[in-house]
Amino acid sequence: MKALGADRKEFYNTGWPEGYFHDDYDENLVGKDGEMPESLNDLETYELDRLGWLFPNGMPNSGKKEISFARAFGKWKKDREFTMVSVDVPNSRKDELMALLKAHGFKGHSPR
Repeated sequence: MKALGADRKEFYNTGWPEGYFHDDYDENLVGKDGEMPESLNDLETYELDRLGWLFPNGMPNSGKKEISFARAFGKWKKDREFTMVSVDVPNSRKDELMALLKAHGFKGHSPR
């Protein structure tokens, strides 16, 4: 499973399953000091299978089972009430697009 960097950040910040911790696998989920890596590009696609497993706090006595990062992410994405899209727009028309999104009540993000 693959995901945009922006979706990964959103999952980490709002969709993380309560009572679970991450076991690093091929790729670290967080930076060396516990923060989300600033190098995660919102528009880049990342492979989630490289992120390993989430384990319940207090395992094995918690009564919960471990879950792969990709599966937890997929459930969160399926259950959330919105979808993120990526649009290529000429630099000269970016402000026009952002105003259009705002006029329709959508939240737009633009990389710096």
